[in-house]
Amino acid sequence: FETEGQIYTYNTVLNTTPRQITFEGVNIHPVYSPDGTRVVFSSLRPGTDELDLFVKDLTDDAPPRSLITLDASQISMGWPTDTLLVFEQDEGGARDLWTLDLSDPDEPEARPYLTSEADLQYVAVSPDERHAAYRSDESGALEIYIRSFPDPGGQTVVSQGGGQYPFWSPDGNTLYYYTGSGGPWIAANLQRGPVLSVVALDTLFANPTTGTAGSWSSRGACHRTETRPGSASSSSRTSSRSSGGSRGTEGAGTGRPPRHRRNRSLNSSANPSQTWNSVTSSGASLPSDRTRSLSRLPRSTRDPARQRSVRSDAERGALRR
Repeated sequence: FETEGQIYTYNTVLNTTPRQITFEGVNIHPVYSPDGTRVVFSSLRPGTDELDLFVKDLTDDAPPRSLITLDASQISMGWPTDTLLVFEQDEGGARDLWTLDLSDPDEPEARPYLTSEADLQYVAVSPDERHAAYRSDESGALEIYIRSFPDPGGQTVVSQGGGQYPFWSPDGNTLYYYTGSGGPWIAANLQRGPVLSVVALDTLFANPTTGTAGSWSSRGACHRTETRPGSASSSSRTSSRSSGGSRGTEGAGTGRPPRHRRNRSLNSSANPSQTWNSVTSSGASLPSDRTRSLSRLPRSTRDPARQRSVRSDAERGALRR
């Protein structure tokens, strides 16, 4: 999880003290590797002019190392396979979706997955790695779409009336998303075939709250985080759903959830071994307004001297918070 611009891991089995893995700059969007031994994240630190991708090996105490440096900021989004990352690239406005091939660890290769005049965000790759869901404003509204992966084919429109923060069920037959601004969370039931289609949209949580991210726990429960109006703390809600169904009984929690029920954020993929697992706390679940504002800071100008000033201000502001 990320808080105050630094990243920590937390052992949910032993309930040990969180382990801090970054100590400089502003670091956001931690994502676990499929085997749970590494974390990739976006970092703005001395020596970088934009948010660059860094990776930390959790099996040792070595500092994080840079994965790649591009002209635009890179926002880590997912690590679907050992040799492939997905990320957003922001050149100063609308974002595009990219992949990073790690087949050669010494020379990773970045490739565009989907580029558009529209703003593309929150890419999430399906468990079978055959599809990717994402949010786009191409229609004039924020909606969720699905395309084939790793080569984008025809587009399937998922949401109706707004959508953000998509994430998949473990079997890949359901896509969950938040409708935004106090609206409900939705389960989109999908039908596989030559063309993927949406067969039903079921409401999961219909409360006047501000949603952030969602995920599935190892116990088969669908979790999400929320912030109630006027409250600075997050709370947890759990639906006792199987990965293939759409009905469930909602259980509510208030205030800070118990340790074993803290949610994983959408952009912090869970370690399959469940040993090092990301958790959420007030202001730490992603994506957040503070995170989004930090991720856009370096592109306020292209002047190097101004960029250094902006970076310093961002770091000081994160530490003050």
